[in-house]
Amino acid sequence: MTSNNDFMKNAQQHLRQAEKKSKGGWLSKPEWFLAAAEYDNAANAFNMGGFYEKATECWAKSAEANNKDGNYYQAAMLYEKAANVLYKKLKDPVKAADYLQNASHYFRLKDSADRAAKALEMAGDMVSEIDPNEAAKLFIRSAHILKDENRGRLALETYYKVLSFLVLHSKKRDASELRDIIIDTCKQLGRENRNDTFIINKCYLSLIILALYSKDLKDAEQKLQEFEVEGRAGIGFNNNMSREYEAARKLFETYKNREADEFRQTLANTSVLIAYPSVAKLAGQIEVRAGGIPGDGPVPATTVGSVNSNYNPFKPISEDNDPVKSSTATNAVGGGVGGGPVGDEDDELL
Repeated sequence: MTSNNDFMKNAQQHLRQAEKKSKGGWLSKPEWFLAAAEYDNAANAFNMGGFYEKATECWAKSAEANNKDGNYYQAAMLYEKAANVLYKKLKDPVKAADYLQNASHYFRLKDSADRAAKALEMAGDMVSEIDPNEAAKLFIRSAHILKDENRGRLALETYYKVLSFLVLHSKKRDASELRDIIIDTCKQLGRENRNDTFIINKCYLSLIILALYSKDLKDAEQKLQEFEVEGRAGIGFNNNMSREYEAARKLFETYKNREADEFRQTLANTSVLIAYPSVAKLAGQIEVRAGGIPGDGPVPATTVGSVNSNYNPFKPISEDNDPVKSSTATNAVGGGVGGGPVGDEDDELL
């Protein structure tokens, strides 16, 4: 039976050969292809012997040797392999995410956009529990790659996931920039699909809901006006506006007029029209202060809950991972998630 020491000796032999091949000599150039293979052999031996840190270091060296040999795809695959060990064995998600960003870079050099985007998505998953802001950046980069490669439908789901996170944490500047990207993406998809208005209708409905969650009536009204223009341009033979537009208009009007019961009923009827789970979740937490004129002072809130500081927007929503902690008490004005987003402006994400 092979012992750990045997694996170590075998790995060191391959490592010496790798270093020799990567240096070359007086009359010869470095043999990067052979060096890459020897670094990979060393990494595999280290890994089998349980020397995981040394294994990841050798895979990274093999990746860079492949890069110098022009073998970008293999370089990316090796960085992915090292990242997996870093994350699972060494419990180092930060360094694993760095390696996956290297993998994404090399996948793009090899014109493998899907793999490049997936690597960034994996990196975002790895750091999401310890650094949601960094996860948001990685997810946005992943979505950008998909959008650039005419895979806008896949990009949109990620864009909305990140936008909901930005809105939840009051990152207004970043949220505004991402909204513009989302609208441009939706319009582009509509043009590519013979002016299909389905995507743009879902887009504006979601953006208006998020504006209402943010208590930003000015932005909600502006988006509703834009939605009307887009809607009238795409009206069918029956001269009726879309169901999404009518729902958005009624949500805006009942929110503005503080018609709490009507708002809740409209939202219940609208739920089937909301295409993105992250948006639907925040929609259910919009607060409408019943009666009176905005600014009149404290009135009963229509939603109940408080921010769950452990909520991870990039994991499936569950009982343990919910943006809102349930409560049986009624919120006062400005309290809880219903009172609007929480947190301060942070570093720019886009």
